[in-house]
Amino acid sequence: MGAAGAAAAARLRGLTPVTVEQGLAHLEGGRGHRIALTFDDGYRDNVTRALPLLAETGARATFYLTAGLIEERRAPWWDVLVHALEHARAAHLPAGWAPALPLASHADRARALATLAPGLRWPPAERERRLSALRDRLGVTDDVPCELARWRRRAR
Repeated sequence: MGAAGAAAAARLRGLTPVTVEQGLAHLEGGRGHRIALTFDDGYRDNVTRALPLLAETGARATFYLTAGLIEERRAPWWDVLVHALEHARAAHLPAGWAPALPLASHADRARALATLAPGLRWPPAERERRLSALRDRLGVTDDVPCELARWRRRAR
């Protein structure tokens, strides 16, 4: 459910979505129930899609950001993996990465993602090395776009 849906569902129950800080204050003060909305990934669509909907409905939320990645304008490793699978020139995962998983359809790539992601929980340098090797073997050479929010809005 998106931000607007969550806010609307909360309103139907007589709840006003609040920030985590506001929700904790209500709990500590014994002032009734509240629903706290959080956005935990720091992606651009939190700002471009969710924030306007929250403002429109009068709802509040807490946004958690991945500050280091935002400053570097670097895609998170899981986005690098998704990008590699979506842009693969190879029809299957290369030998040694997983069972012979095809990459022909969206469902195939989703299965490959579910298979590979848990195995990439390595220290950053090793994970980067493995992702780079996977991209090479899949024939993916283009840059991975960074979909994270920016600190400032760009002029249009």
